[in-house]
Amino acid sequence: EQQEVERTAKLLKQDEAIAAVKRWVEIPDNLTLRSANLSKDWRNDDKRIWSFEWSIIETDTKEGNSKYINARVSATTGELLGFAISTQQNDKTEVKLDRAAAQKLAEEFLKKVQPERFSQVVLDPETDLISKMSPEPWNNQAFSYRRVVNGVDFPENGIIINIDPVAGIVTNFELNWSEYDLPGLSGILSKDKAVESFLKARPLTLTY
Repeated sequence: EQQEVERTAKLLKQDEAIAAVKRWVEIPDNLTLRSANLSKDWRNDDKRIWSFEWSIIETDTKEGNSKYINARVSATTGELLGFAISTQQNDKTEVKLDRAAAQKLAEEFLKKVQPERFSQVVLDPETDLISKMSPEPWNNQAFSYRRVVNGVDFPENGIIINIDPVAGIVTNFELNWSEYDLPGLSGILSKDKAVESFLKARPLTLTY
């Protein structure tokens, strides 16, 4: 218990963590802070995360939509770890951004928020294929970037970001990153050599 008290004393206070969120995410004045929580990071047990939610219930008799923003930051550094912004869908609204423009906006944001980690990821081609359709007002553009370490894919880690093609804003950002001490590649077979070795020992056979 004493260790936890000492560790917590070194963390950002709630108002400091909120200021870290507002550095990257605009919180409208009509949203009220509904929840604030300090918890452990399930990926890194010695890390702590501040989680917040701002919301307001619309009184519009037509839709009654609930608007919200939630966000997470590192309780140690104030690093932005994720956020989500609710958006209103309207099929009759004109789309401002096509796929390429949405990707440019996404990557400009990531270069500002996570410059070091963005240099360690690549765009997931499978995600890009899924989203080849032209942006529509109801179709937020999603981009997934996976981590690469020493030239080797590390799909368990990466970044997800969504762009609203109508409002032209980032509506969702999620950083999934573990602090592992990953080994080097010295003395390790290449992927092609490993496949060749496996298929030699266990060749593929046609089965009905």
